Amino acid sequence: MDPYLWQNNCFRDWQSKDKQCYFVAATPGSGKTNLALEMAMFLKEHGKISQIIIVVPTDYLKTQWAEKAHAVHLNVAPEMVLTGDFDGFAITYHAVNTTAGLLRQICNKKKTFAILDEPHHCGEEKKWGASVRQAFEYAGKIVGLTGTPFRTDNDAIPFVEYKELENGEFLCVPDFTYTYGDAIRDGILKTVCFPHVDGEAEWIYNGEERKSSLSDLTNDRQVVSQRKRVAFELDKVDYVSDWLKETLIFAANRLNGLREEIREDCAGIIFVTDQGVARKYETNRRVHKILGCVPKVVYSELGAESKRIIERFKCSRDPWIVSVKQISEGVDITRLTVGVYATVETTITGNYQLVLF
Repeated sequence: MDPYLWQNNCFRDWQSKDKQCYFVAATPGSGKTNLALEMAMFLKEHGKISQIIIVVPTDYLKTQWAEKAHAVHLNVAPEMVLTGDFDGFAITYHAVNTTAGLLRQICNKKKTFAILDEPHHCGEEKKWGASVRQAFEYAGKIVGLTGTPFRTDNDAIPFVEYKELENGEFLCVPDFTYTYGDAIRDGILKTVCFPHVDGEAEWIYNGEERKSSLSDLTNDRQVVSQRKRVAFELDKVDYVSDWLKETLIFAANRLNGLREEIREDCAGIIFVTDQGVARKYETNRRVHKILGCVPKVVYSELGAESKRIIERFKCSRDPWIVSVKQISEGVDITRLTVGVYATVETTITGNYQLVLF
């Protein structure tokens, strides 16, 4: 596929600046992976690097990057390898935390192109951030790719430039920015619609009956937490809260319509808080009746099986999958068209990643 115009513009900007660390802030789904691989091919063909190291947040993304690299004739291993049979390898930020010293030695000995995918996962004052800086300080070229160029704790992201504002805070300064609005204008992404299902939650707190509408604005974290707990509640057998039932019916009808009108393999995803909740979706009979199926379920405790489930779902016609922080920005499942937000996640970064992955 021919590069998008923004990718060509970014590539030329990267070439002209010719700096060690280059940071791209581009909306999720716009093609950051293909851009970085184009950079890698250019550097390899011109003899400017002898290896590629791709750093990602999750194990699943290691495989996805390796597959996309293979498609453009770059032999990238989905695990850390040190033999000459590969152009490079993919590794998680968690693994960098335990191998930073070795990676530093490798980058010092070999001309390395380090691709940092979603580096906002690493704060410089945190272990992951410190390890990333230690590991890749000697890399010949570094490119950072993110759709969310900030951290909610305001910690600095490694290898990113910042400018100080008048109020004393610091703002990330990407080398190249491509926004969601730009992607809509260029026809790369579609507009996201947010239908809102309101409801009223009732619960007992310290012996007192409390009530709150889901749309009520409040800074009381206890109220926000309790009303979400009530709204998202279901059990292992057949109980589903009124809000969740109404929302799932709305989402299922929407998905069925899209499968009839647009493409037969359109799919939906339900974002939930933890594995305990996710497993209830596997057994709750009323949920199955509403969705018309037993949804696939993925969460980190499944280990490698989670990656296999995502890969099978990606290529199947199964209509629904439930995820606990396993499917978000960077995981390419193009047939996903409907999402149900039933998680207590409240950070700006988390919300943005889930909506625009």
